[in-house]
Parts: sequence; structure tokens; C-alpha cells
Amino acid sequence: MRLVDYLKWPSESVFSIKMTKKVLKEALKEAKTDVKKDLLDSIEKMTWTGSLKPQHLQIPAFINEEFCYDEVVCVEVELREKAAADRVARLLQKAIPYPLVLGFIYQEEFCFQLAEKTIHQQQKDKRKVNQDKFYFSEWMDAEKLSEQQQNYLINLSLDKVGGTHLKEYFDKLFNHINDENHQIRDEISVLEKHSQELVNRYNKTNNKAQKAELNAQIREMALKIKALKARLNNN
Repeated sequence: MRLVDYLKWPSESVFSIKMTKKVLKEALKEAKTDVKKDLLDSIEKMTWTGSLKPQHLQIPAFINEEFCYDEVVCVEVELREKAAADRVARLLQKAIPYPLVLGFIYQEEFCFQLAEKTIHQQQKDKRKVNQDKFYFSEWMDAEKLSEQQQNYLINLSLDKVGGTHLKEYFDKLFNHINDENHQIRDEISVLEKHSQELVNRYNKTNNKAQKAELNAQIREMALKIKALKARLNNN
């Protein structure tokens, strides 16, 4: 499974270079970040799979006092522990200074993660991760993709995302993930409101048959809400 293929980058932007944990440790040391051994142990394999540059797209970089988008990097991470995805993402986003598309793989499941970075105003060669703009896509099962998920993945492709410069491309890709999460949250909100209405009706009736029916509907609603929240488990 190559997650970078979903991005549909030009062939010259895509490759496969194994990243050792030693390289990560050195990057973290440079960033003055300590990392616990258990977190490194949760990583099975890391692969640098792509580097999107202006010459590959014939669109310019974007550099000003706040942002530097002269290259977008893709790294894929195979995990031994799915629950470690958030901590590993924060680690890698801090260690790798470029605008970074992370692809996480756990068994048959996968997801994407992006974060906005700004130039450190005191150390211009370093980047700061904006913790308010740090998003995961939902986890998807490669063997059981829904129609919605298939459409979502199609819309990750470069020709669908577009952009007049690298920052606009990255922002659109970022917003694609964020917009999807907003849709899921809105759906959860609607279901929770409906669930509360069912609970209120359950509490008001004394009819045993109606109570049994309402109780079944409440349980079904709770399962739907739980499933949707699981799709946001890393946000």
C-alpha cells in the first residue's frame, strides 16, 4: 500500500527512501526534543515517499515572513500501535521542517495527517507547528472502503486539489481533511440531538411497548454516534 499514490504527484516527485529511527533521533536532537523509547518502538517502519517541488509542477514556491512553502514532503509510517498515531505525528511534524503530508498505516487501515507550520521568528531556519491546525483524516480500511471514502480519496489527487503555488496547494489539501471532519462533527451533532429527543420521549411515556421501541432506537443511535466518533479518534 503506497498512500502517496492517492496524491497523484508527478512521477519525478515520488520515490521510496527508508528512514531509520537513527535519522529521526538526530533530527529530534537537533530540535532539542526528547523522545521516549516506547514511542519509537511503536513505529514499525518509516518511508520518505515523495517530495513535491515547484519544478515538478511549474508552479512557484510561496515564501514570506511567516511561511516557507518551497517543497511539500510525504512520509509514510507503519505503526505497531494504532493509538500511537497522534504522538508520532506530533513528533514527526516537529522533527521535519517542511510542509509535511503524513500517511499512517496500521494493518489494513490507513489515514492522513497534516499540520500548518510557520517560520520561527527568533530562529528563521526552524518551523513551529500550529497546534490549532493539526488534523487527521478518518481511519479507512483499505479492504472495505465505502463509496464516500473512495470519493474522498479521489479528491486528494493533485489535479482535483490544484493551487497556484505550493502553499495554496497544501492549504487546499489541508482544508479537504478539515472539511471532512467538520461534516462528521455536524452529523454527530444532529444524531445527538435526535438521541436526546428519543430519551425525552422515553422518560415521558409509561407505555411499555413504546418504551421498548424507543430504547431500541436510542441504542441504535448510540452505536451510530460511537462509530462516527471513532472516525475522529485522532483529532
